[in-house]
Amino acid sequence: MDTLQSSQFPRLDSCSRETIINYFKNSWELEDVLMKSLVGEETFYMSPDPLRNRLIFYLGHSAVFYINKFLGVGLLDKPINPNYEILF
Repeated sequence: MDTLQSSQFPRLDSCSRETIINYFKNSWELEDVLMKSLVGEETFYMSPDPLRNRLIFYLGHSAVFYINKFLGVGLLDKPINPNYEILF
């Protein structure tokens, strides 16, 4: 059985494009495994901590975070879904 582990955060001042892409893919896969571990629809509406959002919020948060960062540095020309990009 393969084990999924978190990659070490790359040094952005001295890493390659491939390193950043691999880090992104690893992070995305870790989040996917985490979200798939939630059992039952009701689980998504639970809040694990009073200071945190319900779990369903985090289902879209990372994707929108990346979109907003790409917009901010000019890698995307226009928003994909402005309503989500404000919400998350």
